[in-house]
Amino acid sequence: MQVHSYAAMEKGGKLQSFEYELGELGEYDVRIKISHCGLCHSDLHLIDDDWQISEYPLVPGHEIVGEVEKLGNKVSSFKKGDRVGVGWQCGSCLVCDQCKAGYENLCSEKKKTCVGRYGGFADHIDIDGRFVYQIPESLSSAGTAPLMCAGVAVYQPMKHFGVKSGMKVGVIGLGGLGHMAVKFAKAFGCKVTVFSTSSDKRGEARKLGADRFVTDPNDERLNGTLDFIIDTSPASIDWDRYMEILAPLGKLCVVGLPEEKIEVSATSLIGGQKLICGGSIGDRNSMKAMLKFAAEKGIEAQVEVMPMSKVNEAIDTLRKGKVRYRVVLEN
Repeated sequence: MQVHSYAAMEKGGKLQSFEYELGELGEYDVRIKISHCGLCHSDLHLIDDDWQISEYPLVPGHEIVGEVEKLGNKVSSFKKGDRVGVGWQCGSCLVCDQCKAGYENLCSEKKKTCVGRYGGFADHIDIDGRFVYQIPESLSSAGTAPLMCAGVAVYQPMKHFGVKSGMKVGVIGLGGLGHMAVKFAKAFGCKVTVFSTSSDKRGEARKLGADRFVTDPNDERLNGTLDFIIDTSPASIDWDRYMEILAPLGKLCVVGLPEEKIEVSATSLIGGQKLICGGSIGDRNSMKAMLKFAAEKGIEAQVEVMPMSKVNEAIDTLRKGKVRYRVVLEN
């Protein structure tokens, strides 16, 4: 069948209408009629070939929600008409040590939804059904689309590194990732502190559930007060300063891809047995658990919905930093 999509034809180019044919459906594949697809900063990196992995024409999009339209003959987890989602990863080898241990997201042969293949800025997509996820009925499609990337990107490291009720959690940055981190940390039962250089976001942080909003991390009263800090910002920060803010045995988790190297003094780590760690896209079990938890707690992304046909307008808005907090494109 013919797919209508939007593609960048060259590095940094505006997206254009682009049509292509889907091949035969694989035995494990699911054909999804896309209703919504989130716009992520990773899509901008791919359009601009910042990671030098892009191939053109490039159809971005990896925060996909839609309806199952057709099934491969070995797919038994879904039926036609089911509402499902897809994230950044759409496959792995399933036989390496990481895959066998349930960490398919760490597989060296993992496949990406919009790298080396056409992504979700389209009306249809074929995806390995083993990396497709049922969307709970209580969640809206638009509010769930960013959960498939931004949501699991903060949920998975929080769970993996032991964030739990009663802990004091810091969130650096209040954007697409950061606002999800606030919501999940609050739902875990944590006291949440937001660090942001944008003082105008104070009220928004409170509405999202933050207990404290900090624009000056150098306040010495912060020293030793937080158990876990998640850095969702791409900006460089004073790493040693945030290590001082951590309580003994605290963890600083990086998910925001800062451009510069992370550098800390050895004493920042040794003095309080503190840890710097990283978060990754979620494995399959984390994706399922995240969606279940989000449904139970009523967690959705705060989104601005725009027609798929206005994708370039949406990209411009994101590039200018004017999104609160995620753009979702709708077919």
